[in-house]
Amino acid sequence: MKSQQTILLVDDNPANLFVLEEILGDLYQTVTATSGEEALEQASEYLPDLVLLDIMMPGIDGYETCKQLRNVPNLQHTKIVMVSAKAMVSERLEGYNAGADDYITKPFEEEELLAKVRVYLRLKSIEEVDQLKTDLLTLLCDATMTPLHGLLLPLRELHSQSALDADEKAKFHDILEQSILHLQGLFETILTLHAIRMEQWNKRNVPEEFKPVMPDPAEDALALHATPGFLNETQIVRAVTTLLEQALQTQTDAELVQVDFERHDTHMCMTVHQPHAVIEPAQYELPLKLARQIIRSYGGTIDVHDTPDAGTAFKALFPNQPE
Repeated sequence: MKSQQTILLVDDNPANLFVLEEILGDLYQTVTATSGEEALEQASEYLPDLVLLDIMMPGIDGYETCKQLRNVPNLQHTKIVMVSAKAMVSERLEGYNAGADDYITKPFEEEELLAKVRVYLRLKSIEEVDQLKTDLLTLLCDATMTPLHGLLLPLRELHSQSALDADEKAKFHDILEQSILHLQGLFETILTLHAIRMEQWNKRNVPEEFKPVMPDPAEDALALHATPGFLNETQIVRAVTTLLEQALQTQTDAELVQVDFERHDTHMCMTVHQPHAVIEPAQYELPLKLARQIIRSYGGTIDVHDTPDAGTAFKALFPNQPE
């Protein structure tokens, strides 16, 4: 089965790109670029797991491209392997100093290239799992404080105030229930994230025929625009719902949350836009991690940005025909 991991192939010589695609195309998702400038654009869009980077190219060369790739926040774990005929030690050192993880000289042996690709893709996954564990522990500590207080305070009141009337007791019971549901959702999100990263979840390929997906309780607060043929798969629904929940938390009566589904030749695009309401990063950090991991497992990407109307937009891209 073809891996969902993505490799960016960068070389100004079409013949070299053809050889690399012949070797890797049946095993991994591949994206190509013929210049450093194009490589930076493709890397920002596709967030590759590995970059195979030529050195001698028109415009910015491989060394400078490598330096700039290392400055892209979302590519902190991406592995970069220089592929070049330059074989001098000084030239290799320049590549390492620019941020490359390894170096392979042309002409290369196919088995050596495949071995290096496997090693660095595995290393990237290990580093991401370690980072995820650290992030989840930090987020868990921060995110549980509010619902825990929501449990403790009503329990103390119920214990100390024996003369509470039925309405007051019902109010405290509601607070307790909401806090418990909040904690349940939080732990479900963390467990799902862990399962995805450890590749222990049941992800099926997305079918070719799709239809719009939407959490029922949110429909009255949404302005939905969809082109025919958008996806409907359990995990994708979870990702979409996660993003919508963040937008709906800041939804006002005057402004509907804008949701657009579009299908293009090579990909599908979903945008969730909350006009005139900036969603603070602390609000969506954990939900966005979940949505990003789900969507990336289908070969897609997702980002979040402020909009000109002082709002927030989540944008997700999916390939049309996942392998």
